[in-house]
Amino acid sequence: GGDAEDRVHLPIGEFARVLGGGIVLGSIVLIGGDPGIGKSTLMLQMAMEMANTQRVLYVSGEESERQIKMRAVRLLYDKKELPKNLLLVTETNLEVILNHVSELKPDLLIIDSIQTVYLSELDSSAGSVSQVRECASHLRELAKSSGVSVFLIGHVTKEGAIAGPRVLEHIVDTVLYLEGDRFQAYRLLRSVKNRFGATAEVGVFEMREGGLVEVTNPSPGTVVYKKGVPKVGDWVKSGQQLASIQNRFNLHDASHLLNLRWEHAGAAISPGPLPGLREFTYTPKDVSPVTATVFAKSRDGGD
Repeated sequence: GGDAEDRVHLPIGEFARVLGGGIVLGSIVLIGGDPGIGKSTLMLQMAMEMANTQRVLYVSGEESERQIKMRAVRLLYDKKELPKNLLLVTETNLEVILNHVSELKPDLLIIDSIQTVYLSELDSSAGSVSQVRECASHLRELAKSSGVSVFLIGHVTKEGAIAGPRVLEHIVDTVLYLEGDRFQAYRLLRSVKNRFGATAEVGVFEMREGGLVEVTNPSPGTVVYKKGVPKVGDWVKSGQQLASIQNRFNLHDASHLLNLRWEHAGAAISPGPLPGLREFTYTPKDVSPVTATVFAKSRDGGD
């Protein structure tokens, strides 16, 4: 099981929380999201952090080792050089990747992306449903038999020849999605399946020049996701709370949302009638009333 002793500390707090408190040994995790949203950036940042204490193998099918190195150096801030235990490989043939793993014996393996990897014994091309499924199954087998923790990047695709992350959801232990508007700064890391933790957790990051920066306490009323009039499915951060606008949802403590206003949308939020179950309804001029609901409990130490 995912007990404390089976987990490795992950120094990126928001990421660790969404995973359920760190990386579970021998687990296989899928990070899905739209192309260009920041999945590779987040994984490379994690790889560099983890390489201070672990041996990390970062396999890219999308960039050369030189390109990855250049990206990594940009994420280094003031540190001078890449951690010695970060190993970079450009490879798409899964048999070759598995050979690297048995030779280098990493603690952590990152595949960027699962859609570029292939098994030569299959006739179909990389990215097809059968390739993606078979490659992920082999990597799952590797994780379970060796104790290596495996992270797969999966691009969300418009239904077509390339298989999207949904094909993999039943194969992996944990499914996280990195979401946001690529032309805006904020990113949400959301857990939709987690064998080792809760799925209501959401991490908030801001995309800056030096990579993704954790947003642990945004200013009240920061609209994290989407622009324009808030609507069902949007996410809003207020103080220590993260609210998801849903039609209906059970509330934790929503007191922080009392200050939240979408002035430009003509929206005012008021507490619902039931004590204990607090629901906040807002009625923008052009949208039927919906309910803003709090997903994440107050962080420890938050007021």
